[in-house]
Amino acid sequence: MSLADADIVHDVERAPGASAGASRAAAVGKLVAAVQTRPGHVIVIAEDAKAAAGLFTEAEARLATHRTVSVRGRALDGSAAVAALCADKEQSGSPRAAMQALIEEARAAALPVVVVVAEADAAGADRLERFRQAVECVSDAAEVVRMVLLGGPRLLDTIRRPEARLLATRVAAVVRVPVETVTPEKEAAGGLRAGLAGLYTHAVALIGVVVLAAWMLAPKILRPRDHVAGAPAPAALAAAPNATRPPVPAPAAAAPPRPAHGPALQVGAFLSAASAEALRQQLAPRFGDAYVSNVDRDGATYHRVRFGGFTSEADLRAAETALREAGYAPLRARD
Repeated sequence: MSLADADIVHDVERAPGASAGASRAAAVGKLVAAVQTRPGHVIVIAEDAKAAAGLFTEAEARLATHRTVSVRGRALDGSAAVAALCADKEQSGSPRAAMQALIEEARAAALPVVVVVAEADAAGADRLERFRQAVECVSDAAEVVRMVLLGGPRLLDTIRRPEARLLATRVAAVVRVPVETVTPEKEAAGGLRAGLAGLYTHAVALIGVVVLAAWMLAPKILRPRDHVAGAPAPAALAAAPNATRPPVPAPAAAAPPRPAHGPALQVGAFLSAASAEALRQQLAPRFGDAYVSNVDRDGATYHRVRFGGFTSEADLRAAETALREAGYAPLRARD
């Protein structure tokens, strides 16, 4: 993938007329989909590295990963990242062997390994490339490992440098964090709200003084009435035969039938059921019937988007090839 501005096909910009909330939700959705379904790395660009990290924090709650580790661009160390990823592996083996075991586990679980680089724009192009080589040091790592680089506007210029050319070819998506535009109307509205808030504060203080004076001068405190005149008591409302009741919600649409046991292709796994269903609906018109298979692991429920029902190895390979050509990273699994 070229990183020329005109070639960033997965970039998320603020759509004309779209609200800030809708644009941000779209950016979060793109980030989740890129990490879960596309082989390669993801760049998140914002006004600054802190804003980029904020978007990833929102997306992280919807990500289903085999393992995730976070590092900072100012102290980038590929060996330390590999050690953190493989902390539970046998210490007697080499780091490379431990990483290979981790990749095999992730492939078996059909879940990505995610390495988040905060403040990535603080690292040079050569350091980012060396870091990529460290975390992709074993076979099949390129299909399983996703680096998420978080930074400000200059991060793209860093990735475009010759020293990072191999990293640039592994970029699958670039997501821009939408910026709230302050228009003169919004600025005026903000000033009006501030003025009204000041008037409200003064009014509350004045009312407090009046109430205090009335209390001090009154001979006694009047007991409040139990019910407002003309308003029915709670018991009357409960006994009313025509009381309005909330409508009974319609039953949810039935999920597609799950194929019989056999080989399957998985294109994504999510903690959010809504995200998995959205991907299933996106894939179904083009690739046939997709389905969502749920599994509980380590106290969490993973919603896996899969294709199944293959009658031969040739059918399985054809579907695998079609999905890869469409930009997805199918992993073989069994139902």
